[in-house]
Amino acid sequence: MMDWLLHEVLRPFAEQFSYVGVSFLLLLTGLGLPCPEDVLLLLGGFLVYKHEGSIELMIVVSLGSVLLGDLIMFGLGRRYGRAILHWRLIRSLLPAERVAKIEGFYLRHGKKTIFFGRFAAGLRWGIFLLAGTLQMSVVRFVAMDLLAALLSVPALVWMGQQFGDEFELAAVKIAAVKMYVIAGASIGVLCYAWWRHRRGAATIGAAATAKGTGDVQP
Repeated sequence: MMDWLLHEVLRPFAEQFSYVGVSFLLLLTGLGLPCPEDVLLLLGGFLVYKHEGSIELMIVVSLGSVLLGDLIMFGLGRRYGRAILHWRLIRSLLPAERVAKIEGFYLRHGKKTIFFGRFAAGLRWGIFLLAGTLQMSVVRFVAMDLLAALLSVPALVWMGQQFGDEFELAAVKIAAVKMYVIAGASIGVLCYAWWRHRRGAATIGAAATAKGTGDVQP
C-alpha cells in the first residue's frame, strides 16, 4: 500500500509541484494524513538531487510546513479545549483510552512529551492536540517542537539528496534506526523516572530519620 501511495500519488504530486508540493503534503501529514513524514522529507531531498534544486530552500520550506501543521493542531486544542475531543471525527481517531494514556504521559513528563511526540508517526497530531487542550505554554510548545524538528528535518532532507535514486532504501534504513532510537529514548526516560523516584524516596527517608533523631534528644 505504501509503495503504491509513494509511486502513484506522492512522488508524482511532489515532482509536479516541487517545493510547494512537498510543503503541502507535509502540512497535511501534520494535520493527520496517514503518511510517514520521514518519507516525504526524503522525497524532498530526492527532488533537490534530481532537479539540482536548493537544499537550503527545501529545508526551510519543510521546517515551516511541519511546524505549521503542529501549531494548527496545538492551536485547535487550546481554542476548543476538551470539547474538541467529543467531535465525531476526533473521537473516532482518538478514543478515550488513547487520550488517557497520552494525558498520563504528559502529566508525568511535561514538555518532554512534545519532543518525543514529534517522532511518533501516527500519534503526533493527537499528542499536540492534547497538549493544547491541557493549555501548555505556546512558547514552551514551540521551543520543544522546533528543537525536535531541527534534529530531524534537515538531516532527512540531506539524506534524501545524498541517496538520490535510492532514497527509498534510505527510508527503510531510517525506519530501522528510528525504532532503536525511540526504544533507547524510552528506556532512558524510564531510567530517569526511576532514579528520580529513588532519589525522592531517599530524601524523604533521610528527613524522617533526622526528625526522629531530633525528637528523642533531651
